[in-house]
Amino acid sequence: MRAVTRAVTRPNIRAAVAAGGGPTLQQALAALLGDGQTLAYYQKAVGVTGTANVSAWANQIGIAGPLVRLGATGPVLQADGTLLFSGANYMEVQCVMAQPYTIYFVGKHITYTGGAIMDAGTVVRGMIEQYLNTPELSLYANGGRACTNAGFALNTYGILTAVFAGAASSLRVNETAAVAGNPGIGPPTGITLGGRSGSSSGTNIQVRDVIVRSGSDAAGTQTAIRAALKAIHGTP
Repeated sequence: MRAVTRAVTRPNIRAAVAAGGGPTLQQALAALLGDGQTLAYYQKAVGVTGTANVSAWANQIGIAGPLVRLGATGPVLQADGTLLFSGANYMEVQCVMAQPYTIYFVGKHITYTGGAIMDAGTVVRGMIEQYLNTPELSLYANGGRACTNAGFALNTYGILTAVFAGAASSLRVNETAAVAGNPGIGPPTGITLGGRSGSSSGTNIQVRDVIVRSGSDAAGTQTAIRAALKAIHGTP
């Protein structure tokens, strides 16, 4: 896959998001994600199988299949539609993907245990990981831990934007400055939520939405997607 950067320029969609509009906000986000680059969009309260022991979370856009529970116990569906992971719950899907790719995670990490919020499928090659000091997060892709960002406060909803692109990788919290670095070029094999691949190093997280896109999203595209997510969820 070529390392390409794509921008989305739809002023009418951005204006609709900025102006509010109830149900049209979700349509605006879907339009932004419908450019052929979205591999997965796991949407809050949509396509969830189970309540006290969630077994699957269906993808709404893109080629990836549903996230499926690993082991006997899955996350718990909350009354507001979020999924609560205890630190011992994991969901995973195998998917054909490669660096560069971009992740948008909407949720919060509740406690700090040094585990992984997300990983890249069946091997440890694309982690968003709690690392060293509360509340620091870093990226790891079979190289070194990099892009360490301390801006994601515990027990506070926000939006993480993680770009896995070798030396051009970055991790951003909400609209603060992205932290650049090189976590490695390990090829991903899918998406793991709640910990590392192989059901280990779990984290206590609560998740609203997860978006995974092929390529390094351009700054304007990232801003537009986050604006839509903020309008829908009310995150900072």
